[in-house]
Amino acid sequence: MRPEPPLLVRLWRRAPWGRNRLLRGCDRIEAGLTMLVVAFVLTIVPFAAAYGSVTYGTLAAQAQQQRQTNRHVEATVLGLAPLQVLRPGAEGSSRAGDEPDWVQWSTDGGLQIGRWAPAIDMRPGEMLELWVDENGTPVAAPHSGSDIAVTAVLAAVAVWTAPTAVACVGLYGFHRRNEHRRLTQWEDEWRTVGTTPGWSVD
Repeated sequence: MRPEPPLLVRLWRRAPWGRNRLLRGCDRIEAGLTMLVVAFVLTIVPFAAAYGSVTYGTLAAQAQQQRQTNRHVEATVLGLAPLQVLRPGAEGSSRAGDEPDWVQWSTDGGLQIGRWAPAIDMRPGEMLELWVDENGTPVAAPHSGSDIAVTAVLAAVAVWTAPTAVACVGLYGFHRRNEHRRLTQWEDEWRTVGTTPGWSVD
């Protein structure tokens, strides 16, 4: 029994230009499409990498600008809203003060009070760092370098994955259709065994 040829040899024999007489026209078309899909998947790698690099540069520039225009201050967790921010006549029953996510901080304009979602799990009196804009309004903290890198990598992977998935799904659909067609042809030919001149089942 002869050993099975290596994978590369088997793939080469199934190439669309191969001389294998067992390859039908649809098999050669499928082999050609497979080569095109592989080439396409490899071709979009540098484009995905370039997109990731552009994303990283854009986010890094935005973070740098935010660090220049915004600043972080020390804020004190209040828990529920103090009476001065409740609506007149509502006192402690105001829905505006029911959520324990109120904090206070100092800016050049004086003491300010507002709601900050991360403080909802903290105890009153605890301190936290709060980023504020030029007007003293709380804003999201600038992205760190690691966050920017992860976002850029995910963006590059998404750009590569989306068209790759579409191409592979299309190729798999063609393969399944081609396989069904081959099986149907084999069944038709098998039914003719013993009736076709020159074919014998003895």
